[in-house]
Amino acid sequence: MTATASKKIHSALQKIFRTEKSQKQLFFAGIGFLLGFVLMIVSLYVYLQIRKTFSNETNLPNYIILSKEVTILNVLGASRFSKTELEELRKQPFTEKLGVFQSGNFKVWAYGNDFIQFQTELFFEAVADEFLMKLPPKWNWTPESKYVPVIIPKDFVDQYNFVYAPSQGLPLLSESILPTLPTIQARIYTNRGERIVNLRIAGFEERIPSILVPESFLKWANETIGNKDATSDPARIVLKVKNPANPELAQYLKEKNYQVSKEKTLISQIAGQVVEVVGAIGILGIAFVLLSVVIITLTFKLILSEAKNEIALLLQLGYTHKVLANYLISSFLRFILGFGVLGIVMANVLIFAFYSFMQQRGVTYFSDFEPWVILFEILFLAITIFYNIWNIRRMVSYL
Repeated sequence: MTATASKKIHSALQKIFRTEKSQKQLFFAGIGFLLGFVLMIVSLYVYLQIRKTFSNETNLPNYIILSKEVTILNVLGASRFSKTELEELRKQPFTEKLGVFQSGNFKVWAYGNDFIQFQTELFFEAVADEFLMKLPPKWNWTPESKYVPVIIPKDFVDQYNFVYAPSQGLPLLSESILPTLPTIQARIYTNRGERIVNLRIAGFEERIPSILVPESFLKWANETIGNKDATSDPARIVLKVKNPANPELAQYLKEKNYQVSKEKTLISQIAGQVVEVVGAIGILGIAFVLLSVVIITLTFKLILSEAKNEIALLLQLGYTHKVLANYLISSFLRFILGFGVLGIVMANVLIFAFYSFMQQRGVTYFSDFEPWVILFEILFLAITIFYNIWNIRRMVSYL
């Protein structure tokens, strides 16, 4: 076939198939495809970045302290964790380690010294050493020890320096000075008797808001002085989780009415909500794309139906079904590749803008290049093209 004859064939097919009505329908279908394609790409990118950011490889805090919510049941003694509940928690997929807080079954009254002037009632707890952020030196205790090492929350130091000390005219104390100060006397007592012990601040803890002593001391004090009728079931536990952003963790705690600091589970709540929003956007994008594909298919059917007589004449003149199909396929390829390339450009511009926005706010786990997104773009365009080529050939073959 000569170039002139090919041009005549192309011109004749253009007059038949490129009507104003069909062009408008294809344009609006293309806009729908473009919007849906962009939404799907951006949603996939955001979803992958969320998974990467909240994966086990990040430095998110993975220790949480659990207690039971205060309800009317607490009055009836249901505020502690039973062995069955602890075992169930250990078996959860998000749990890596579980530790229990041992409480002192006795009263404590502490007396200050010349450097820290106060008298107050205290409470002691102990937890396995592996759950402490930093194990202080000389943490081990025996009955022969001259003093009991104590770990206090860092918040206590701030409250002393900025609330208590100014109101009492006392000097401020830094964290580096406190461990060097003389010991503080404390009286531990119950109706079984009493003991006078010396306390020394050995370290500070950010993770656990409690006054901690060595497990060996608490066990000795409970056995020697403590109330024998006190239950051994823990009121608080510390949980090391594999992924603090796992939405299943927040859902489980909510179902069990376990109490935890809101900021500790805020990450998982945000992650779950963001994933839901991104999923909804992705579904909307899929809906746009499917609707546009349906419109494209209906438009081609309408074109073929309206040009039925002209097509019959072309077939009588010697045009084959293959020639008609190839023309429609080439028109479709120009159409879909144009909108597809534009969609990829728009999506990547939005992705880069989002990446830059998050970088400026200190979110360093996001990356501006995601191989899975590129693979999705290529595969989705390829599937769309192959499906429509098959569909066009099938429709033309029925003419």
